[in-house]
Formats: sequence, C-alpha cells, structure tokens
Amino acid sequence: MQVAHTPSGVSLRKRTQRACNHCRRRKTKCDGEAGCKSCIDTGLQCSYGNRTKPESSLRYIAHLENKVRALEARLRDLPSRSESAPPVTGGQHDRLQVLRTPNSSQAPDRLVDTLWLDCEHESPGRLFAYRGRTTGIEVLRGLRQLCDAFVNLSVNPDQKAAEMANALDCAAPSSDLPTISPPSPVFLSEAIVRRWIDLAFARSFVLWPFLDRESFNAYVNRTLQAGVLGESGRDDDQLALLHAVLALGQRNDPDLVSLDGMRSHSAETRGLRQFAAARELIPLADCSRSIAAVQTVMCMAMYLMSISAKRAAHTYVSTAGHAAHQLGLHEAATADWLSGKQRAVSQRVYATLRAFDAYITSSLGLPRNLRVIDQTSGPTHAPDVGSPEILTAASANADLLEIMSNTREIIFFTDVTIPGKSSNIIDSVRLHELNNALDMWASTHVARSRRSQDGSSDRTETDLFLRFTHCYVLLVLYSPLLHHILKPMEHRSSSADMAASRCVEGAIDAVCIAETMRDQKILYEAYPLTIDVLVMAATTLLVVELGAPDDMLAVRAKGSSRKAKELLETLASKNSSASRCLGALTPLYQVTDGFAEALVPSANQRLESPILPQRFNSEVQGWKLLEGNTTESFSLFPTDAGAVSKDPFASSLWETQYSMI
Repeated sequence: MQVAHTPSGVSLRKRTQRACNHCRRRKTKCDGEAGCKSCIDTGLQCSYGNRTKPESSLRYIAHLENKVRALEARLRDLPSRSESAPPVTGGQHDRLQVLRTPNSSQAPDRLVDTLWLDCEHESPGRLFAYRGRTTGIEVLRGLRQLCDAFVNLSVNPDQKAAEMANALDCAAPSSDLPTISPPSPVFLSEAIVRRWIDLAFARSFVLWPFLDRESFNAYVNRTLQAGVLGESGRDDDQLALLHAVLALGQRNDPDLVSLDGMRSHSAETRGLRQFAAARELIPLADCSRSIAAVQTVMCMAMYLMSISAKRAAHTYVSTAGHAAHQLGLHEAATADWLSGKQRAVSQRVYATLRAFDAYITSSLGLPRNLRVIDQTSGPTHAPDVGSPEILTAASANADLLEIMSNTREIIFFTDVTIPGKSSNIIDSVRLHELNNALDMWASTHVARSRRSQDGSSDRTETDLFLRFTHCYVLLVLYSPLLHHILKPMEHRSSSADMAASRCVEGAIDAVCIAETMRDQKILYEAYPLTIDVLVMAATTLLVVELGAPDDMLAVRAKGSSRKAKELLETLASKNSSASRCLGALTPLYQVTDGFAEALVPSANQRLESPILPQRFNSEVQGWKLLEGNTTESFSLFPTDAGAVSKDPFASSLWETQYSMI
C-alpha cells in the first residue's frame, strides 16, 4: 500500500488516481497497486493497471453510429421543409440565412419579399419588442409605423403602433378575477340563466358548434328543477361547463346586467365571476378527465378571446388540445366504441380546437400546435345535433382556417430572410397556389350559399360570419405583402401586385360586410374576429390612402376607411380594445382629413396627389416634395447616412426599413 510519511512518523493514506474494476463495482477502497489487497483477500484477479475497454461500450457506440446513418438516409429521402426557399449559402453560423444568386429554375421575378420590420434590436425606450415571425398583430404594428412614416406625425413612431398592438393582445384580467375556493353558490333566476344560454349559443357559437345543445339543455333543466345551481357535486364537469357557457352569455348581454342586477361599468368585466367558478371546478392541469372538461376549457378560451386576451387564450387552447389527444378525440372518426352522436360531437370538438388554434397562432405569429393529415375531417353532421346550416358553415369555416394556417407556415415560416432585417423572401408560386385554394373555397361556399338562400337577396347570419372569416384570412395572409402596392407600376411584379391587391379588396369587403352586420344588428363586439378584422382593415386602408401612387385607389380606400372608422366608433363605447385601437388611428384620420380640406394647389405649390403632399413619385425611385421650381429627391437606398438626414420625413421612412427590392 502506498503511504506518505509525515515528519512525526505517522503514515497517511495516499490518494490513488484509479481503482480496479472489482473495487469500483463493489465500491470498496482500492490500495492502487497491481494485485490490490481487497482482490487478494477475496480471491479475485485484480485488473488494476490493465487498460480495458468493455465490449458493451463498443457495441453501444456501434449502435449509435448505425442509428445516425439510418437517420441521415431517411433525411435524404424526405422532401425539404422549405421547398419555396431558394438556395442558401453553406455557412450558416447565425439564425439569418443569406440569399444566394437564384438559379435558372427559380428566376428573380418569382421572389417576393415581405414587409421589413425594425424589430431585431431592442432599445431602452421601446414599448413593444417582438422577435418572432411577421404575421398577424406584428405586421399590423409595422403597417401602423409605416403610416407614421408617411406623415411624420409623432416623435416616437413606435408609441401608437405599440398601443394598438397591446390593445389587440391584452393581458388576462387575473387581478380582477374573484377568488372562489370552493365555488360559492351563484343563485340566479331561471329567466337569466336561459337568457344567457341563448345568447351564448346565438352569438358565441355561430361558427363553433362544439356543444350538443340537446344534451346541454337536458342538464340545465335537471339542474334548475333540483335547485342546486352553484353547488359542487358529482357532476362538477357539467356544472363547470354551465358556468363557462353562462360567462359567455353574460359577456354577450347587450343590457350589461351584472349578477346583482346593476349595470356593469365595463363590458370586459361581465362574466368574470362565472369564468372564475368554471376555472375553480376544472383546473387546466386536470382538464383531460372528460369531454365536458375539454369543452369547458374551450368556452373559457372563447371568453378570453372576447376580451382580446390572446396569449392567455393560446394557453387554454393548447391545454385543451393536449387533453383532446389524451382522450383520443383526434381518432374519433374511427372510434368504434363511440355511438354515432358521441363520435360526431368528438369530431366537432377536435375540429373546433384546430380552428381555435389556427386563429390564435395566426394572430400572435406563432406556429400552430394541432396538425392533422386528413384535412377533410371537419365538423360533421350528427343526428339531432345542431342545424344543417350551422354545421355546413362550421365545416366551411374550419376548412378555411385550415387553409390559412397551413399556407401561412409554408409561405412565411421559411428559413430564407433578408440579412439583418425581419423579413422573409417567398416564392410567388406559393402565392398562386394560395390564390387557387382560396378561390376554390370561395366558389364552393358561394354555390352552397346560393342554394341555401333559394333566391333571397339577404344573406344569412352564418353566411355573413363566414364571409367575415374569409376577410380575416385575406388580411392575415396578404398584409405582409401590402407594401408592394405602394411601388410605381413599372417597379411591381405581377405576383406581389396581385397579393397586395387582394389584401386591399379583403379590407374593403370586410368593411362592407361589417356594415351589413350592423344593419342586421349582428355586429357583436364580443365575437373574437370583430375587432381584429375592423382594425386590420382600417390600418390597411390608411396605408393605401396615404401611400398608394394610384389616386383612384387611394380615394376608394379613403371612403372605406371612413366607414371603418364609423364602425370602430360604434364599438368603442362597448369594447375597450376597440376604443384603444381607435385612439391609435385617430391622429392619422385627423391628418388626412386636414390635408383633404386645407390643401388646395396654388401657383407656388403643386401637389402630386389631392390627399397628401408627400407621396411616392412614379418617375423616380424616391420621395419628392414639390414646391415652386425646387425639387429634391431622396432615395430609399442612400449611399451614406447623411443623405437621409436632410429630410426628416425621408429619415423616418428609412428607419422603418421599408422594402423596395
């Protein structure tokens, strides 16, 4: 045994670097010599000093190498995740990939760039920071900043844009939720209960019929007859579902009646107590215990959508989707153990979850959570479950949102970006495929709608809501390409111009449909899409009004833009999100209205447009302000930074990274 001697003569154990295999396995002390004392005492052959490599390790390494080779072979056989992306350089050390010269199979005119957004670096004074993909609310924020660049309105161009973005994605009202543990009895009159249930089914479940009204009404009748509403019992899941439906009904109550009979001060606070009761009965972590629990979470997600709490709603939808998979709802079409009615309800629950997921993720710019291979497994008709008209519209709505979500990921979630900018480059072939899919959907729905109306000129309520969803899809998919319509005609590509034109047409159609819905008294501020579509349409029309070189198109956009403003003013008194968004857009309306009244061309000032004195000139690639005989031009791609500082408007425009390639 190796020892060390101290000056006092006391032997100390010397630490060894290794131990033999037997001592290591038995976790005994080894003296670190060939033929250690422990092995000699036990009669084993000591392995100290022998460099051995266990055969098991070699076999495991060989297994890993074979697995890597098999995965590489499978990866070569699979198609590329981004077929629309042009070739990229081999060196990809950071998350941005640099575009290489297109080959013969992908000509430059097939490449279309999305809106450039200055959101790569976060500054201390920034109110809204975003680092994700550019769809939905983030694109809307960029368009609002572009409007500020046109008029050079405010010192901080991000402020109003951030206010509008935050209004469309509010924080969940957790501080306002009452604490109910255990849920206290909520005694309501039968008239109020039935009124709120009718309002929920009439206004919230227009295109989302994931509840069986007959079974739900049967439970409500038993509960009201027994007089145990609000008491916890065996049917906690059904009771929680009732609370969630009542929360939606109270949220949609136009009389603003609260539980105590007094008028509520805020529309967003209606139904919070019922929402809290449902949340106490079914926590999110335990929502996979029954279909009723999943339906309850879906109703709570709809409530959060109605108050523009999209991030919280995304959490609820994701949790409900996970619970639906645990319950096997994604395989309900082939579930032999379910009856016909149960199978149909399960299919509709899962199809509605997919639609919710598509809407929320498109608005937040996130990849979707629920994907299916079979795109035809939408809501199906079940005996005695809903009317055929509602189920047909719900199926069409699910198909439309499925097209939007799948196309959004294929087109915009690519790995090819402009270096240093938050912008994607996409293939115009994908845009044509998207147009064909949307046109095919529209032709099918229009044919169904005409057959169902039997020659009547008045559109049904479900048809109007479905067309409203169609406008939302157009605005989401084409708004990142809206800036192409601001270029002169000679600098536009056909694909980009078509995409931008469809975005403008979607905004104009949305305003017309909203006016029809207002006239029929079905423009509900609590419906999830209402505020989103109107704000997106108003911002799109303002961009066209301020910057389009085509004066006829600008005048047309101005008319629809003022109608959108009137609709938002109508909803602002009932919805705080609409009020905040209107406040963010009002300065632009004031400026454009002031220019329209005050700007009259004179001998010393000639204008290129009757709307704004600063517009894109089709003669040169730059911005001009024409006064008398003096003309200055500022290119969008100056050679040095000093060239931009001559004109504050051009500088503001350059800071927004507006794309002109």
